[in-house]
Amino acid sequence: MAEIINAVAGVIIKDGKVLLTSRPSGKIYSGSWEFPGGKLEFKESGVKALIRELKEEVDIIVLPENCKKFISVVHEYPHGIVKLDVILIEYWLNNIYPLENQEIYWHDFKTPCKLEPLLPTTEKILNLLLSL
Repeated sequence: MAEIINAVAGVIIKDGKVLLTSRPSGKIYSGSWEFPGGKLEFKESGVKALIRELKEEVDIIVLPENCKKFISVVHEYPHGIVKLDVILIEYWLNNIYPLENQEIYWHDFKTPCKLEPLLPTTEKILNLLLSL
């Protein structure tokens, strides 16, 4: 049976664009583009995990009341089944800064994304954002 991985992704929205980051070298799918976030730790909620991950990855502070649940996405990767809670964020503190030497890109989510490679879950989320 495939491993189930509970994770969270933050869709950070600013001026009609969303933040995409490249996966750091040394991690699975390194170089692929994704929304920032990560795995939930034991007994950690999606919101709490996202707040922690955003501080670790892009040095921003997000308050729980600024996290709005959007959707959940499930995708089967070769290494396991990822259950991804997707949370919208429009307000945060600090300037975004890539702390893991990853690339960052502000993508106009109403247009096709030309970044490659995109993680399959990232592509699904981008398609769902068109309904906003």
